Amino acid sequence: MDFSLFKNLAREWEDHGAADPFFGVLSDPAKRGGKWDADAFFASGQSHVRNLMASLADSGILPAGGACLDFGCGVGRLTQPFCEYFDPVTGVDVATSMIRRARRFNAHGSRCRFVVNRSPDLRQFSDATFDLVHSCIVLQHMPPDIALGYVREFFRIAKPAGVVVFQVPDSLRSAEMSAAALALPDAAFRAEITLAAPLAVLRAGEHAEIVARVRNAGDVNWLAQPPTREAGHIRLANHWLREDGSVAVRDDGRGILTERVAAGESIDVPIVVRAPTEPGVYVLELDLVQELVSWFADKGSSTLKVPVRVESSSVAIATPARPLPAPAPRPSVSVLTQRHDDSFFARLFRRPAPTAKATFPMPVIPRADVEQAVESHGWRVARTFEDEACGPGWNSFTYVCVKGA
Repeated sequence: MDFSLFKNLAREWEDHGAADPFFGVLSDPAKRGGKWDADAFFASGQSHVRNLMASLADSGILPAGGACLDFGCGVGRLTQPFCEYFDPVTGVDVATSMIRRARRFNAHGSRCRFVVNRSPDLRQFSDATFDLVHSCIVLQHMPPDIALGYVREFFRIAKPAGVVVFQVPDSLRSAEMSAAALALPDAAFRAEITLAAPLAVLRAGEHAEIVARVRNAGDVNWLAQPPTREAGHIRLANHWLREDGSVAVRDDGRGILTERVAAGESIDVPIVVRAPTEPGVYVLELDLVQELVSWFADKGSSTLKVPVRVESSSVAIATPARPLPAPAPRPSVSVLTQRHDDSFFARLFRRPAPTAKATFPMPVIPRADVEQAVESHGWRVARTFEDEACGPGWNSFTYVCVKGA
């Protein structure tokens, strides 16, 4: 490791913390020069953490409280909201100027502490200390060897049953491969979704495959496989709603459209859904999503709602879906009043790209290298999400890691 690089990095972030700390954390060009409103800045952190915790819960990998470390905490935008879920919460940052301001904003007393770390490791923390180790829009500004060194330290200080969540850029994205370039026109977000048979009963937590017929009700053809990993892909997805319309599980499954679907044509799409873990009466909502762009429902398209009774795991058996009949014109189903934002991690991390004046280096670490590094330390990637943490010019991923096989 070139320690001069690390020293230069620490010096740069010390300067950001002293001159314009909020912009140093969230580099919205319109907010440069102290123009961030403090309430709006910290509210964005609350939204991030709540959505993250909901996503981890939906994935079945949520830590049961305990201690949390927010690495690269800056002024504590994310550190403080973690106090709703963990005790104690520790924010660590390389810049004394950031930590000084974070302590000034701290509203949680001794439950939330902020410490300076001026070394390319985390030696001040003991092994197996934290139930959650989290880092967002931090490692992306480090040389790969330093970033991966910190990832190794994340695994050391996490408890064996803990969770490690971190984000790094994978590669540059050409303008032609961006979600914006592949986005459908608003009028093309039109779909009709039907099932051959209702999925009447499921066991709590059970996985079941169903087949939906999806009709392109717009006037633009849908591409089957855009030249990206996630951005721009059109997929069948689902949510679970409670009887009162509130969301019980968001963004549950994905069904792949394997063929080009011309305007007016239909395609049968299998999707594996996972029933909520608590028994009760739910509504399975099926919608389409153009990844990192929008849910079809948010553009005015119809969704399909299917009532499903979820019983205790020892009682119910899933009703198998029958083969679908040949495609035929079908009336649109009702448009739900329940709205959904863009897919979770796109919404969570969306931020303007830094301007040319901002000195935010963005080295990349290919996804395969990250996954290999995770496995080499005895951990595994439980979930990987494409995000937009680095702005529209980059492919970036968030990795959710747990111990062992």
